[in-house]
Amino acid sequence: MLKLVQSNRLEVLADSMLAAWPPPAIVDLRPRTIIVPSAAIARWLKYAIADRLGICCNVDFPYPAQFIWRTFAEVLPEIPETSPFDVGSMAWRLYERFGDLADRALAPLHAYLARVDARGRMDLARRVAGLFDQYLVLRPDWLQAWRESRLMGLAPPATERWQAQLWRDLLKGVAGLEQHPKEAVFAELARLQADGADLSAILPARIDVFGVPLLPPLYCEIFLRLSHFTELVFFTLNPCREYWADIVSERDLARMALKDRSKAEFRETGHPLLASLGRQRRDNLALLVALSGEEGVDEQDAFVAPEGATLLHRLQRSILDLDNLTAGSGADLCDGSIRIHVCHSLTRQLEVLHDQLLDRFAACSDLRPADVVVMAPDLDAAAPIIDAVFGAAPARRFIPYSISGRRRADTTPLLHAFATMLTFGAHRFDAATVVGLLQTPAIARRFGFSESDLEQISGWLRETGVRWGLDAWHRQAHGLPAETRHTWADGISRLLLGYALPGEGMRTFAGLLPCDDVEGNSALALGRLARALSEISRLARTLQAAHSVADWEQILYRMIQTFFAPEEAEHAEVAHLRHAIAAVSEEAAAAGVSEAIDVGVIADTIAARLAVGAPGAVPSGVVTFCSIEALRSIPHRIVCLIGLDDGAFPRNAAPLEFDLMTALPRLGDRARRDDDRGCFLDALLAARDVFYLSYSGRSLRDNAQLAPSIVVGELLDYLGRGFPGGRDAAMRVLVVEHPLQPFSERYFEGGQLFSYAGEYLAAARTASDPIAEKRVLRGVFDGALPTPGDEWRRVDLEQLIRFFNHPVKFLLRERLRIELGDADDELPAAEPFVLERQANWKLSARLLAMSRQGYAADDIARAAAAGAELPHAFVGSVASRRQREQIAQFAVLLERLEPTDRHAPLSFEFAAAGITVTGVLDGLSASGLFGFRLAKRGIFDLFNAWLHHLVLNLVKPPGAAAITHWLTQDVLLTFAPVADAKVLLDALLELYWRGLQLPLLFLPRSALALLEDKPAAAQKKWNSDRRYSENSDPWYRLLFGEMRADLPEEFEELARQILGPLLQHLEETEIATLLVPAPPAPALTSIA
Repeated sequence: MLKLVQSNRLEVLADSMLAAWPPPAIVDLRPRTIIVPSAAIARWLKYAIADRLGICCNVDFPYPAQFIWRTFAEVLPEIPETSPFDVGSMAWRLYERFGDLADRALAPLHAYLARVDARGRMDLARRVAGLFDQYLVLRPDWLQAWRESRLMGLAPPATERWQAQLWRDLLKGVAGLEQHPKEAVFAELARLQADGADLSAILPARIDVFGVPLLPPLYCEIFLRLSHFTELVFFTLNPCREYWADIVSERDLARMALKDRSKAEFRETGHPLLASLGRQRRDNLALLVALSGEEGVDEQDAFVAPEGATLLHRLQRSILDLDNLTAGSGADLCDGSIRIHVCHSLTRQLEVLHDQLLDRFAACSDLRPADVVVMAPDLDAAAPIIDAVFGAAPARRFIPYSISGRRRADTTPLLHAFATMLTFGAHRFDAATVVGLLQTPAIARRFGFSESDLEQISGWLRETGVRWGLDAWHRQAHGLPAETRHTWADGISRLLLGYALPGEGMRTFAGLLPCDDVEGNSALALGRLARALSEISRLARTLQAAHSVADWEQILYRMIQTFFAPEEAEHAEVAHLRHAIAAVSEEAAAAGVSEAIDVGVIADTIAARLAVGAPGAVPSGVVTFCSIEALRSIPHRIVCLIGLDDGAFPRNAAPLEFDLMTALPRLGDRARRDDDRGCFLDALLAARDVFYLSYSGRSLRDNAQLAPSIVVGELLDYLGRGFPGGRDAAMRVLVVEHPLQPFSERYFEGGQLFSYAGEYLAAARTASDPIAEKRVLRGVFDGALPTPGDEWRRVDLEQLIRFFNHPVKFLLRERLRIELGDADDELPAAEPFVLERQANWKLSARLLAMSRQGYAADDIARAAAAGAELPHAFVGSVASRRQREQIAQFAVLLERLEPTDRHAPLSFEFAAAGITVTGVLDGLSASGLFGFRLAKRGIFDLFNAWLHHLVLNLVKPPGAAAITHWLTQDVLLTFAPVADAKVLLDALLELYWRGLQLPLLFLPRSALALLEDKPAAAQKKWNSDRRYSENSDPWYRLLFGEMRADLPEEFEELARQILGPLLQHLEETEIATLLVPAPPAPALTSIA
């Protein structure tokens, strides 16, 4: 007879199980067997056994399917240790079968398989194998009929025909296992029992099935039949001690009444929450009773009523006693035992949770991090945000936590790198991806890269213009012309050539322009890079071909050996990876796969194997984050469920379109939504002190109200019965709405909302400050920074120029050491299609230097074509010609305007406004100071020339006029002598000193527009739809916290103070008036 022990508490079930254990005997060293549903239950039981008995040893914790097949193999030695009907093995056999679809019964699959590649073929094979795996435990009668060539009359008939044919094809490869071995196993057990044989050598003396929420009918039947040969006890969670098998949810009752009112009259809802959430447990208990037949079930109840008076305990008692809350019974239960927090995003939910847990730990001295579990419907999506919120908390607010149960491929850089490398057969090898791969710690160790090496390599790649492609052949394989420039081959060749024969950016060798950045020991890093690229190229060629599965096994093992040098903590990951590769190879070998397989199929199969083999979530001894189903029944003092958004939970996994079970459901079938509802009920019952829920109930875009998960709505509906005023009253007490920002002033006004982040207090005060400028500045600066040290009182002229070109950037970067990721710092993934701005400046400077040194036009053209700045093909040729024409024109102007009686560079040092300024004046002559830049006039040119001009007028070098000429591509800037240079420099240096303590809201481009045109022009320059509007600058966005539309109040005053004297002394001459027509550059048809 089946023994069934029921309780509403998992710890009570554990006590009941251990109380029935016989004392250990030295003569009996067989392990005790406890069948569990998950690694989490197994871990929790180990701790529970150790707590009660002092030690947990010699206990086996198999899963149901694992135990059943193992037992069958022990009873009948001819049964293989692993099932030939494992999903992986069946998938490979189906993959082979799908390669030849001559059978007319499989015609419905022809159209799909004809338009997919090998990966699509394997994907279908895995899906069909997974479906057959479900049929094995849920519809064994169908498979038996199909084996006997009988159809069950299922709809649609064509689908049943091709599935039946495939099943018969699968059976051909497993001789002796054409039908489920259970009958042969139990016949053998019955024979041995009749012969008086000792079954203890085959079966455990006692089998405990602990905490399994749902067993398929086939497993239930097998366990019931095993109970005839050994002691077998089910320890099952049951939320209610009353008879509740006939209750249905209010929604189901309404549906039933529409179909047949007479049937609905004999059903009731009982407890609405239990009826709605407990369907899975109800069906499991009903299935056990139904399958036990006339023997019946020996039931033992061990129910324990929660003793507290909180709302949570009263709710749990109402479920236990099948007794609804009555109106008014929860009116005074605003105790925080159940709370629902409404936020704008998952990030805000986690920020709120962090503060709420800190508050709980502060209030309860005996509360430990291990007493808290946090569950999320999508753990993989939440994990990075969890690390960002909980992992970034300062030490005084840090809460120990662990994310348990993530998929392996998502948790380790090594496995992510391995998966990326399997795509190399069709990869573009863009620079960013390859460098990112080389930054993987295990790969960096293998090739000997240090962090400084990788930074230097990134710089080399920018300098040589490596974008993507291994070489010209690789680009051609992607359907593009065989162009070597911007490939890895070109970049490495230029770096190696530059180490051997520096070209100074001018001289080419065999069409290559050396890159001179490699010198000394940095050549070692270049050698490592060349070796790594050689291995990557070799691997790419290998992955492009199809191989047998046995060959793939050796290729992947060599790949691990070649590219990874794991440290001690990573050896387990490498072992799991090797195990997955071996398992895939064994499955394919068992399936008799003989054809060559593409790398995509191998990669997908290994990823699926790693996901299946990923460790389940387990209690961690700290705050544990896990998926909702992982730790569902394990008791914790605080149980938190986050991300309970509408549509996100319960999850609605769409069945396969060819799943024949959906039209004919049976008792014991699993549905994802019912699983999730059962998880919610188990989590509710597992909470001992607090049941915490949160969801995104407000839109980030417009603050519109969003609905919660339906289970949250049902909980509020039910709890509303215990509050005068119903659901609305319950929501006012139980639901806490949070503002969009964590630094909202509402968190510091007292009441339900609070924050432990003291740094947000200043921002909260700022948010309510009516003075806009103070709000803007205090968002980053809580008052002025401390007075700079004496080292800041000595400044180089170039440093001063950088300051006035962007005072905000200078302050944030130089004093606060803030670095913003610049788009120009990222390694581009595509070759240039136009001559980009930075490349234009670089190319212009290089070619102008060649022109000034007397290089021939052909040499200049070749140097331009060999560099990385120009686009490919015709566009590059046109850009090169245009660039050379501009340079020739500019060179003519330089030759005419640049003084020939240049003085030696003059070093200077002077004090003004308590600050010492140093630097060098270069370009002096009798006519004054001369400088140039091959670009259109910009604010940089004005400041550069103006500050040099002020120094010239202050220092007054002998033999040099107090005039500055600055030549740009469109104008010649001429600055007249300045009588009060010292006064102007004093004023500028006072602004510099002020700008080291508070942001100096001088916005150069907008300021120039203000003084040259009018205020409307300044506003347009500051805030327009154009790409380069000044307010889009990331440094201003950091300062103002947003894309500020209006100009700051002090802007105009600063603009006039700084630029007014500059413009008063400036005279501009258009270049067009100075030009003498220059001969066009000669056409060089031989150079692209």
